[in-house]
This record gives sequence, C-alpha cells and structure tokens, in this order.
Amino acid sequence: MFRARRSTPNKATMPKPDLAEFHLKLIAAAAAGLADPIGIVDAQRRELIRRLRDVKGAAMAESDGSHAGLLLEGIVLRLQADLRWLEACERAWTDRRKK
Repeated sequence: MFRARRSTPNKATMPKPDLAEFHLKLIAAAAAGLADPIGIVDAQRRELIRRLRDVKGAAMAESDGSHAGLLLEGIVLRLQADLRWLEACERAWTDRRKK
C-alpha cells in the first residue's frame, strides 16, 4: 500500500506564483524611470537567497530519491535561474549607467 510522506514542501518553500508578474513590473518600472531598478534587484535577490536557503534545507531533510526531494530540486533550480536573471538585469543597467 502506498503511504504518503509527511515531509512535503510547505508554502514558505514553494516559489511564489507571481514571479512572472514581478519580472514584468521590474522591466516596466525601469523603462518608465519609476524606480531604481538596481535597488529593486537587490531587494529581490535577498528574498530569493532566503527562499533558496529554506528550500535547500528542506531538500536536505528528504531521503534520496523521494518525490518531495525531486520537487524541491526543481524549486532550487528555478530560484537559481531567477538569481542569474537578476544578475543579468543588474549588469545591463549598470552598463547603461556607465555610458
């Protein structure tokens, strides 16, 4: 008989579904000059790093090959990709400021 594991990811470790909306708002705010995009990037980076730390901790608590562990690995990869995107945004805006 299949028994469900109790150590499933909680809401704090799951990625927020509004991330695409954040991306659009960041680009729009930067393009319209409504906010300092690098400041926004810094704040979002801190939040993503906090979430990444939480998810990695939850993943380490899972047994090898668990379904929850696989889901958490996907979340880790998504958060890492979002951090790389923020770095690319920061580089682009920093380069523009230098010109």
